[in-house]
Amino acid sequence: MRDLTRFDLYDAVDNDVLFGESYGLVITNGDLRRGIAEQFDLGAAFVSLSQNTSVADPYTGASWADRVSETVDLDGDKIKHIRIEVRVDASTSSDTSRVVQWFEEELGTESESGKLRSELSGVANVYVTGDLVALQNVLDGLNSSQLSSTAISFIVSFIVLLLLTRRPVPAIVVLTPVVLATLWVVGSMVVLSLKWNVLTVMVTALSLGIGIDYVIHMWRRFESEREKREDVWEALEETISTTGVALVLSAGTTSLGFLVLLFSPMPVVQQFGLVTALTVTYSLILSIIVLPVLLLMSEVSSTAGE
Repeated sequence: MRDLTRFDLYDAVDNDVLFGESYGLVITNGDLRRGIAEQFDLGAAFVSLSQNTSVADPYTGASWADRVSETVDLDGDKIKHIRIEVRVDASTSSDTSRVVQWFEEELGTESESGKLRSELSGVANVYVTGDLVALQNVLDGLNSSQLSSTAISFIVSFIVLLLLTRRPVPAIVVLTPVVLATLWVVGSMVVLSLKWNVLTVMVTALSLGIGIDYVIHMWRRFESEREKREDVWEALEETISTTGVALVLSAGTTSLGFLVLLFSPMPVVQQFGLVTALTVTYSLILSIIVLPVLLLMSEVSSTAGE
């Protein structure tokens, strides 16, 4: 981590000891510290640098005024806003969450004694911001809306299936494997320690979109075969041996295609490829194994009712 605002002052004091003494700033053991308390004036130090047009960085040609203007907003001789930039490494969403949480815990709240926000209460407001914070806010928003959007999707899917089948039981039977596939994928993410990110957060929508196609194909073929045959077992066998085999080939190529993403150098893309491959696989398994069982139970139940 590197605080760029601190290094503006550090470089200024390191370049001119008299500058540091004028404003109560000293370098001790490689760290910039407060010197004589009576002379310490951070605002005046920044004002002095903001008016200094001499070259501060010989490589870029930037002056002290240029460097200070990027991090400090002055109102006369007072600091109005100050941006303390700390560079961190965060390659995954879990790293992002951990970094943001660490900063929030270190700053604390205004009621926590010994924390920065408490010490600056009534003097200054401290906020954690930046690209990582914005990304974390997006992820939090996606996660919070995921359950409601998934529930709405399932309700709409049920209504569509109800209109298609004209009966509630077949609609429930067809939708059940899709619900199970979604639960399996989310459970697998927990087992594999996969975190939610901007790509994997779409897993429930993927499970619904892929799974509903598979089960509808199987169900429609079974309904068609059932009209031709009196024996429900023969209808199931024909459904699995035709549409089921086609789905196996389709799902197999789709899963392998997404597994190629595991070779990506980006962890987020790797996780998305793995989760999507699991989604396709689970949707296939439930469509050709669980759905036929549910269809058979539904047929037996309707026959017994008659």
